[in-house]
Amino acid sequence: HTSVDGDVIVIDATRSAITDNGDGTYTIVNQDGDNVVINTNANTSVYDNTNSGLSSGNVQDAIDELVTTINTGSGVRLNDNGDGTVSLVAEDGTVLGTVNKSSLTDNTDGTYTFDNGNGSPVTINVISDVADNIVNQGDIY
Repeated sequence: HTSVDGDVIVIDATRSAITDNGDGTYTIVNQDGDNVVINTNANTSVYDNTNSGLSSGNVQDAIDELVTTINTGSGVRLNDNGDGTVSLVAEDGTVLGTVNKSSLTDNTDGTYTFDNGNGSPVTINVISDVADNIVNQGDIY
């Protein structure tokens, strides 16, 4: 091989051997006959946590830290706002989204009240609605 600066480098590919050790490591016999072990396991791979906010310094610990965070709710909570809404709130207090709660109440008189939390509940009169439908269809028996 000729390098960029013109130096000729001889690489004897017949003198190198690679062995998979079956445990995430590989042994390479270099041209001088020396064994060089390369470890590809995640706990030996350096992890740059500068921008992630993770404290881990290797890939395996970073994966484990992420799994722990996910299993503990990823730093979010569900907050009942007491006004008919529920918000998903991040650990730092940022509201990620808000939805209206709704309820359906049986008034025990043939009516039901539907409330979607917007301050305008609707009462449904099932008996009246069914009777009106029968009359309008001409199906009086």
